Amino acid sequence: MFKLNLNKFWTKFNLLIIDEFDNLDLENEINNLFINYEKIFSRFKNDSELSILNKNKRAELSSLFFELFKKNIELNNLTNWFFNPFIDVESIWYSNKKLDLNYTKKNKILFNENFELKWNLLTLKNNSNLDFWWSWKWFFVDYVSLYLKNKGFKNYFIDFWGDVYVSWRKNKDDIWRIWIENPFLIWETIGYINLTDSSISSSGNYFRNWDINWKQFHHIINPLNNLNENEIKMITIISKNTYFSDSIATALFNMWIKNAILFLNKNNIDWLIIWMNAKAYFSKWFIKKYWFKKEY
Repeated sequence: MFKLNLNKFWTKFNLLIIDEFDNLDLENEINNLFINYEKIFSRFKNDSELSILNKNKRAELSSLFFELFKKNIELNNLTNWFFNPFIDVESIWYSNKKLDLNYTKKNKILFNENFELKWNLLTLKNNSNLDFWWSWKWFFVDYVSLYLKNKGFKNYFIDFWGDVYVSWRKNKDDIWRIWIENPFLIWETIGYINLTDSSISSSGNYFRNWDINWKQFHHIINPLNNLNENEIKMITIISKNTYFSDSIATALFNMWIKNAILFLNKNNIDWLIIWMNAKAYFSKWFIKKYWFKKEY
């Protein structure tokens, strides 16, 4: 058994491997994955591919950058613009003010009007900046998972600040058990699900929020109107890939709950939504499929 706990990308990364193995410096290998990944996607490193692209407005993409950008295009099309990596995150949360109150007065940001892609050459238009804050950290979970699979590992658990991927387990008795947090009582849980060969991600407005001028703001911006939405308290998505589960959870948090449920059911996505009135809604086979059990 192998355990690894790291502080990376301003959050916590936890890895548990059940398989036995020899002659592999796994901690060093995982650290190298982080280093290589930051060289591509970090907004805070001036020499990263993303920073160079945003500065010069044109760059040739590496294969990994191109792969994630294509996934962003697909997610933007799938969610009808609710997923959008062209939101100017820097002006909202990374400035000295923490939040630009004038940001909500700007026009909506249209994904397909802000770039031109020819082969692997990406050009940013309208003086826009690209930011993968919706997906780049969580895509890293899939990146590590692929690395582990290529090394022959079969039984492992990855937790990257609450976004979880668990490997396939053969026996029901050995299946991974994942607890779901209570968005109204932090550090408590509302129940657990049993999961195998899947990822689970949640988005909510109960972390990373601020009270400014007697008004509450949170970190999830609606790209259609540049406002915060608050009808949904928490949304949890289960899928085969972490980049997808987290991105969909974040994008759909900005939809009204009826529209979000219609979208999820139409696309056969497994989901759990907790409304602001504390009511819980599930996809049709959620409880039967994942053995959801409430704690009392």
